[in-house]
Amino acid sequence: MPVQMRIMLLGPPGVGKSVYAGRIARSIGIPHISTGDLLRSQMKALDSNSDSVSLLRPDEKTEVARTMESGSLVPSEIVSRLLRRRLELEDCVRGYLLDGFPRTVEQARSFAGLDAVLHMIQYPDIIIEKLGGRRVCPTPGCATPNYNIVHVHRHGIDMPPMPPQVPGTCDTCKSKLIKRPDDDSSTVKKRLQLYESDTLPLVELYRARGILVDVAVAGAVHHWIPAAWHILGNSSKTSI
Repeated sequence: MPVQMRIMLLGPPGVGKSVYAGRIARSIGIPHISTGDLLRSQMKALDSNSDSVSLLRPDEKTEVARTMESGSLVPSEIVSRLLRRRLELEDCVRGYLLDGFPRTVEQARSFAGLDAVLHMIQYPDIIIEKLGGRRVCPTPGCATPNYNIVHVHRHGIDMPPMPPQVPGTCDTCKSKLIKRPDDDSSTVKKRLQLYESDTLPLVELYRARGILVDVAVAGAVHHWIPAAWHILGNSSKTSI
């Protein structure tokens, strides 16, 4: 494994990027930076007396809130500025694992800080079903923020649920779990359409750069993580 590892997980919303990214990042000892989580935590910090480092200006927060509520993508320039501020913090010196950025070809062309891109592939109907069962911890920075209460078993895919130990309660901080508004099926379909038009072109861009690896997500997390480790240690592989 290189001394510095700058990784990105690329895939449609709901494919499980945050779950996998968090586990990989903790194993390597680098921060997992989800632009979606970063945006949400920054807006919450501005609404409270949080000790979190403020990286999002009040005027940027207003625009972020408006676009997230509508299910649209946050303007590229705001996301780019926010991420660059985050990557300047000390914990990113050894590398980082990005989840949700770059999201467009325009962003990718202006951001060269990647060593490997793992492209996660999944059926759209399974994503919609999975997101319907997703529950999240609302506490920023919680070590176990994501859960799922549905068991997906079709298309030759077996994804057991990942429920909390106590129904509706986070295992770590004991906060009440919530269902994100953007996990509604109509909003998910809109997000998948946006992914197809705006983000999927990144696949060929990164494939041409020689840093993209295709990964079929076909089972539980503990099956996928060893495969990801194998890829990161063997950059010549192109699929698993």
